[in-house]
Amino acid sequence: MKNSSSSNVNYIAEGVLARHTMGFGARSALRLRPNSHFNNSICFFCSQSLTLCESDPQYQNRLQKVQKLETLLNRGRTVTARRFLRSLLLTKTAFSSLSELHAHVSKPLFSDTLLWLCSVSKMLDEATDLYSSMRKDGFIPSTRSVNRLLRTLVDSRHFEKTLPVFADVVDSGIRPDAVTYGKAVQAAVMLKDLDKGFELMKSMEKDGMGPSVFAYNLILGGLCKVRRIKDARKLFDKTIQRNVVPNTVTYNTLIDGYCKVGDIEEAFGFKERMREQNVECNLVTYNSLLNGLCGSGRVEDAKEVLLEMEDSGFLPGGFLSFVFDDHSNVAGDDSLFDGKEIRIDEQTYCILLNGLCRVGRIEKAEEVLAKLVENGVTSSKISYNILVNAYCQEGDLKKAILTTEQMEE
Repeated sequence: MKNSSSSNVNYIAEGVLARHTMGFGARSALRLRPNSHFNNSICFFCSQSLTLCESDPQYQNRLQKVQKLETLLNRGRTVTARRFLRSLLLTKTAFSSLSELHAHVSKPLFSDTLLWLCSVSKMLDEATDLYSSMRKDGFIPSTRSVNRLLRTLVDSRHFEKTLPVFADVVDSGIRPDAVTYGKAVQAAVMLKDLDKGFELMKSMEKDGMGPSVFAYNLILGGLCKVRRIKDARKLFDKTIQRNVVPNTVTYNTLIDGYCKVGDIEEAFGFKERMREQNVECNLVTYNSLLNGLCGSGRVEDAKEVLLEMEDSGFLPGGFLSFVFDDHSNVAGDDSLFDGKEIRIDEQTYCILLNGLCRVGRIEKAEEVLAKLVENGVTSSKISYNILVNAYCQEGDLKKAILTTEQMEE
């Protein structure tokens, strides 16, 4: 029995195991019920295809292992099933490999679930081997299992393996959905193959799927990463024309892209656009703008951003006043940050420290870092390295050495 590549109907196999009169072996009586959610009721019967002699102890051992795995899946105990499968393959007591298990258990639905299970468990070698075995045997995996395999490949940064699997999926007749395409686009972008990314976007359109905002964001990110900011802007305008609603990630990608090419005004223009469209700024938004300003030596202009960050809770109250020596609203350093342990993003304070050092305010940068540590912030090696590099550039090797010693304490 094979899954139809064009059908959206999920089949749930329900089986009743009937023992032979001699007590050996088992047969599967399958009843298919359409329109059931695949993930809610999984029942697979695979023992009838075991090829060893039924009276063989090894056969019985394998049968018991498969039935146990089947029972765990039937009861929805996915986590336990994952552990059992991993143990089964590592010990090699019953099956030396997943491909061997597949060879003895020729039930498409069961193999498809094994593929999903291995992918979820991040057993990549086993999952890819099983996928190849299924394809050689003419089995067509479900879109659900294929998507899970592609996701695991991408999450594990095996981008070079993702695209061949995707190509085989398309060739097999499986109809890829937006998630399938999204993972392929992500792999292409990470491999810096933007032409392939655009090609996949066109294929989505041919298949009747308008590219999702997720796919557009991936391509935008790829373009900005190689500083093709004009092409990124054209693509953004195209998304608007196609009624794709940009989200925070979309705007953050462009803001960061414009900041990195030094076009700070255009970056702030997109921030204003976010406000107009009621798209919420997050820490990434502020860090990108802060990095753009400080990287350009415009530390004073960063005040407005820092004030917004205070108002939004990303910085402790009084932080801006302390950094810029304006204590008019603060009753002395002892009351700064209200005497409470504070939380502040490492990237945020490192950007600011670097900005202060760039404009020659190294001692102020060191004072800010000391104040943060005093209030419970764990300093990073990056923050100390910023100060060490700044002192070295100033030719003050003594302070550079002292800072290095502080870092090693």
